[in-house]
Amino acid sequence: MIARQDVRLVIANTMVEVPEEVVEWREAIVQEQERIKASGREPMWNGSSYAVDYVSVSRVPDVEDARISIGLQWSNYFTFLAAQQLDRPMRDGQTLRSRYLDGKHWSSVPPFISSSFGINVAVTTADNQIILSKRSGQVGTQPNVWNSSANEGLSRELATKADSGQARWPPGRPGRRCSCRSAWRSSRRGRPDRAAARPSARCRPGR
Repeated sequence: MIARQDVRLVIANTMVEVPEEVVEWREAIVQEQERIKASGREPMWNGSSYAVDYVSVSRVPDVEDARISIGLQWSNYFTFLAAQQLDRPMRDGQTLRSRYLDGKHWSSVPPFISSSFGINVAVTTADNQIILSKRSGQVGTQPNVWNSSANEGLSRELATKADSGQARWPPGRPGRRCSCRSAWRSSRRGRPDRAAARPSARCRPGR
């Protein structure tokens, strides 16, 4: 367990660097969403987010408690979507996966691939059950997939209060208000038994 005061987010107020070819993929996403909007349908919105630059784990002097520092850069949702096309062939025949991930340590992954920073929450009930949520069919990634009780990405506008480049975030608060589609109570052995929640009006398409 890491105490709240020993978790630090260090934010560089600069946009994450993205390879030229991935910028082209992102622009294609922008154009597609503009076409969807022009047709009268609900587009995904390009919400602001953070990319993970580094993670540093150390100890608090004297007491030896764990301390973690996480470096963040500015990013957005469309950069995240573009960077998640890990197996899309690039012009040189490589993919993002083969170029940046295969055989690499997680700490060497470039920040643009980590363009989503947030939290997953596991809710356990008094009768020893776990609540799982099912993602909406309208979200941009992993639609209709069973997920943790709640999850939420860190938004630059909504979830942080910056002070001299450092920010602290009340974990889990936005996510608890967004149950994307439905939820199940499940035993710890992973066997769902009955529905437990209804969709939340706060959950918008695109996440």
